[in-house]
Amino acid sequence: MIHKISIAALVTQNDQLLMIKEKQSNVVSWDIPAGGVDQGEALEEAVIREAMEEGGVKIKNLALVGILSFVQSSKTTINFVYKADLDRFIDTSNVVSVEDEEIEDVKLFSRKQVKDIIDRKEYEHKLAMVRLSLFLNKNYTVSTSPLTIYEN
Repeated sequence: MIHKISIAALVTQNDQLLMIKEKQSNVVSWDIPAGGVDQGEALEEAVIREAMEEGGVKIKNLALVGILSFVQSSKTTINFVYKADLDRFIDTSNVVSVEDEEIEDVKLFSRKQVKDIIDRKEYEHKLAMVRLSLFLNKNYTVSTSPLTIYEN
């Protein structure tokens, strides 16, 4: 069994959520900035890096709000979900990233718009849906044990 550590960032501004429109294998979906943790990288450093690489934003006031265990085939991913305040958008025109071709758009969405995305199933997998649901819960709470999500 393969184990992976990943992070995700619920980046907000004025009660709106920053979301990334991605295209992978000709499938378009919405998610929040997320990705793997590099060897030797702290979780908070990974959150800041992914917010910059995928969302083109600087963030502040990070806080852990969830731990999710995502089981898919023979791979288990432990996903640490953080909330953060959007500090500012940055100029990413001179930043080269492998993800550039996958990301089609970056936008702020209201709670109603996020709920509509969930209702229309415009997300890649169950893990993304659960992360979006955390935003809809106004009282972010950290679970003392991971929530396990199985993807068939």
